[in-house]
Amino acid sequence: MEKPPKRIEAILATIIALVILIVFVTFIFRNVLFTPGPSIGIDTLSFTHTAKFIADYWQQYHKIALIDPHWYNNFEIKYAPPLIHPFIIVIYWLTHNIDYAGTLVFCLIALLSALVMFFVLRKKFNLFTTLLGSIMWALAPVVFTEARTKALALVFLPLAFYCTNQLLEKGRYSRLLILAFLLGLSLLAHPMVGLVIMAAMVLYGFLYVLFSSKISGIHFLMLLAAQIFALALVSFYLLPFVLEYGKVSAMSGETLRQTSFFSVYYLLKNIIPVIYILVSFYAVIQNRQAQKTALFILSLLAFYLSLGVNAPIPIVISFIRPSLWIYVATFGFIYLTASAIDFKKTAGFKIISVKIAAALVILILGLYQSDKIYHFTQLSSPQQASFEQELLNKFNLNDGRVMPVHATFGITLLWPELAEATGFSSNDGLYFALARTGPNIAWIFDDIEYDFGNQAINAIKYQNVRYVLMRAEFQADKELYQKDPQAFSPLRQKRIGYALDFLKKLEEDNFKIVYQGKDYILYYKDESSQFIIPIKEKTLIIGNYANTAAAVLSDKNLMAIQGNSTFIDDYDLDFLKHFDSLVLYGFGYHNKKKAEALIKEYAKGGGKVTIDFQGIEKGKLEDLPYFLGVTGIPKKITNDLSLKKSNDSAGNIPTKIEIPMEIQDLTGFGTYAEKPFKEWGFMSYMGLDGSVLKMNENNEETDIVGYKEIEGPEGTSSKVWFIGGNLYYHAFLTHNDQEIEFIKELVHNTDVSPKQNSPTITFSNQTLEPESKKFSYMAEESTPVLISFTYSPYWKAYLDGQEIKIYRVENLMALDLPKGAHQIEMNYKLGNSPIQKYSSWLNVFIIIVLSIPLIIRRIIKPRKDS
Repeated sequence: MEKPPKRIEAILATIIALVILIVFVTFIFRNVLFTPGPSIGIDTLSFTHTAKFIADYWQQYHKIALIDPHWYNNFEIKYAPPLIHPFIIVIYWLTHNIDYAGTLVFCLIALLSALVMFFVLRKKFNLFTTLLGSIMWALAPVVFTEARTKALALVFLPLAFYCTNQLLEKGRYSRLLILAFLLGLSLLAHPMVGLVIMAAMVLYGFLYVLFSSKISGIHFLMLLAAQIFALALVSFYLLPFVLEYGKVSAMSGETLRQTSFFSVYYLLKNIIPVIYILVSFYAVIQNRQAQKTALFILSLLAFYLSLGVNAPIPIVISFIRPSLWIYVATFGFIYLTASAIDFKKTAGFKIISVKIAAALVILILGLYQSDKIYHFTQLSSPQQASFEQELLNKFNLNDGRVMPVHATFGITLLWPELAEATGFSSNDGLYFALARTGPNIAWIFDDIEYDFGNQAINAIKYQNVRYVLMRAEFQADKELYQKDPQAFSPLRQKRIGYALDFLKKLEEDNFKIVYQGKDYILYYKDESSQFIIPIKEKTLIIGNYANTAAAVLSDKNLMAIQGNSTFIDDYDLDFLKHFDSLVLYGFGYHNKKKAEALIKEYAKGGGKVTIDFQGIEKGKLEDLPYFLGVTGIPKKITNDLSLKKSNDSAGNIPTKIEIPMEIQDLTGFGTYAEKPFKEWGFMSYMGLDGSVLKMNENNEETDIVGYKEIEGPEGTSSKVWFIGGNLYYHAFLTHNDQEIEFIKELVHNTDVSPKQNSPTITFSNQTLEPESKKFSYMAEESTPVLISFTYSPYWKAYLDGQEIKIYRVENLMALDLPKGAHQIEMNYKLGNSPIQKYSSWLNVFIIIVLSIPLIIRRIIKPRKDS
């Protein structure tokens, strides 16, 4: 046993090292702590202001807020990572200043990261090595730049790594429980980062077992069990988030695979110094330990995965955002770099001096690398703060949820071509996974990028956007473009032209420049927000691809409104009758017979129906989609396809499907290029009663465009039109005027008398609270209205005390109001869904299961003295 004096000496040395670490990190971030104004970072601002709202709401109403009205048109707080808000709220209550609380939270997380790394390294290395690694981790760019809310989850990465080693090497049940608890906390801090940490620990464990004959396979199975227990422990949050909310707004696997901001050059230049990788490799070959080898290979793999679309990553392992893997790579390389400077086996002044010098060089290079992102002494921007303060002083911003600056206070448009023109790599449009209206924001970017400004303006109207923010540097490119377009590449010319066209439409819609500074140009529409809007459009589009069809039709000034529920039978006939035309594109149904009957009744009543089977959500037992007696036949082409017109077809019909071009970001940093699709997928049809366009493949003729007769009363019939060839998306990408005109003619219902374009309805006594809405109205006839707040199944609506249906339109809420004078009341009622009930019971069950071994061990464990 170590003598008490040496033990005391070791404790004092550790305390001194900790003091040095805390003082050093605090000194580095001193300007951050004492610069007034909000801290930089979309994540930071969004979470701090939501936390402020929760705290103020509690103080005023003595209950927990359910909705943040300032975040993307009402954000349901239950879907936010639950660990971050209490952390911020406590500091806000102590400081009474949300800007300072946000800054302080960031600094505390950086310091906590350093302390956690100190603990992990100290368990294995000497104090100098531990101090070096802790400082490098605290100042790593991935910890203290845009990842500030993610950084709370990163605190658990070193601890999870330490417990994983303990579990693999010793196999203790207590280590399994601790690891499960740590992984669960990382998921509660940030689900995506938590999933990366979990996947990384499994990969690391597999590699460790592979390289070490001393690790038992049973211990690896215990590691897998810890992952399962971690998921189960947080199932009360995770299951509703994934199964309920994820269906609404989560990105697809292919989108996630492409959602990376990194290239090899950028990573090595700005994130991970090359010297870290080289020294890590030296640490591996120096000792040839299985643990270090496994960690080094994991770090290389994580580096590779972080490249996302810039590396051929299989879709099967890209269920999480690739860029998040850079956290694992950074941690691994820093851990190994620190381990290379180990004095335990060092003797002699010369060797010690060389190692100290090497450590200082590595630390200086690490600090230089950190400076590449944001200078650590200038993380708070007085210019940004003064900009926001100037706006707050200039405008009355209390007319609802719309707020200036940053996507999380409304919608600000930083479309992709601005990134190319200015070198600004961040894109608010990517930040849409946390709100039900998030997809609408991404669609607005698509509309602008492909020159469908009419649709973008229409979407902005329904979302009640009053502020559109752009980078001021674009002004210089705009002036250069107007003087000499040839100064830009052809693609960039086109994209800048699209941006200018949109700005022109924006100005025509009464948006005016109200602020123009060094960093920002702000467009503002000086009108009050209209949160209850009569729906005037006479074309309704239902399905996952509704925005594409709406954008195409808007090019010919046929404005449509989008029913954003995928399922047709979520809408009833009374609601559909308000529209002359109905488009189904990327649709599905709960009950096929009910959906077919609904469409038939609508068509018999004079409504014009146009259907595209592309992306149809068919029944699980169906091989091919089959609807209204028509079968969809999936096709793929790699070369242009010629189509055959039927004898009675009109002349203005496209007779060729050309492989379209798509805009691709080659590096993830605004290096755009147009490339043709490798293949073009679309639907053709069999079972139609009449055909307009056909294709012939392998001597099999199928229809591309045609109709199905729907028999009505007294021998009358109506036509339901089927469009194949994926013509909507093709026209969206190519702007083929002939295709767009043809589609408009198919959709536009000229066989019925136009319905009233301006429903006579007046509203009064409006009280619009975050969790309740009340208003009175007087209508001369039944009128559909849009309630411009985010749709959620937890909203309930009552007409004169009787519950009525809420429809999902534009990802907002819509009501079908009967004529007369009535009162409407809407309430947000957060009941426990079946998923929430089952997940809660699962939590209780898992806690009991995990506790049983500990209880049994306590009962049957023999006393030491017996």
